[in-house]
Amino acid sequence: MKQLFSLAVFLWLVAGMARAESTVTGPAPLPAMGALKSGISVSGISSGGYMAAQFHVAYSGRVEGAAIVAGGPFYCAASSALMPNVLNAQTMCMDPCAMGLRYFYWWGCAGRVPDGPGLFEQAREFADDDLIDAVENLSNDRIYVFSGAGDKTVKRVVVDQLPAFYQAAGVPADNLLYARHEQAAHAFITDDPADNSCTTQGEPFINNCDYDQARALLTHIYGDLGANSDKPAGQVVAFDQRPFIDAQRFPRSSMADTGYLYVPNACLEQHCRVHVVFHGCRQGAAEYADRSLYFYEEAGYNRVADSNRLLVLY
Repeated sequence: MKQLFSLAVFLWLVAGMARAESTVTGPAPLPAMGALKSGISVSGISSGGYMAAQFHVAYSGRVEGAAIVAGGPFYCAASSALMPNVLNAQTMCMDPCAMGLRYFYWWGCAGRVPDGPGLFEQAREFADDDLIDAVENLSNDRIYVFSGAGDKTVKRVVVDQLPAFYQAAGVPADNLLYARHEQAAHAFITDDPADNSCTTQGEPFINNCDYDQARALLTHIYGDLGANSDKPAGQVVAFDQRPFIDAQRFPRSSMADTGYLYVPNACLEQHCRVHVVFHGCRQGAAEYADRSLYFYEEAGYNRVADSNRLLVLY
């Protein structure tokens, strides 16, 4: 369902339409920006990392690059027919030995990891049935994957299967960057001393490891970029996400009423590329009263986007 939402947002940003009239109260409608149809990319952390992988594979005809932090391969939750998808998601796709499964499997749980190449074959079947875009599109894309050795939530043995998925898809070695950090906990990583220490396990899941992850992943996707802006001069626009959700069809949608779009000043007069960011669990703006903890303010994307004509949709 989030895939349908994100596709609708892409089309709206690209359309160059006038703002739609809205009778609902709350944030304003998403502004049309005349965004470029090419150069669309996605990234995400944890549950958002999984969402980025799902969206990238499903809409590979539109998306040219993806960055997944602390996430695993496409369709991971359906990796095993032995357990319900929701249990797979909380065990095999995070920590294969979680929830006592070391006792459930008498032969041990260490081997209960998702099968990246096998899941690529599943994606191929979906594509053959016209349920998702052709998997051949993936072979030309730029992929960034990150895992911290201190991550106690999504273990590295799980993340390892994501590069394996993309290798099976034919992504060349030069296009696939698997960054590993030997201290980082379960968090998005920055080089900002004001953030949590690198090994912190907790909110807001933005940790300083002397590594500018937003710049690293965007550079891998787009190539050489201009220098970061010390103080981004653009604006964050809050917009109403409700028009993009069919509440009757999807009554249990986890989408918040409000989304956020970072607009560099240059994008008010020029066409810009679009990068979509899916945050992780407990990183939504509604979780925090302190603006300094907002993911869309503090993850570091805006500093890169400001000088590189990049609209960032959170």
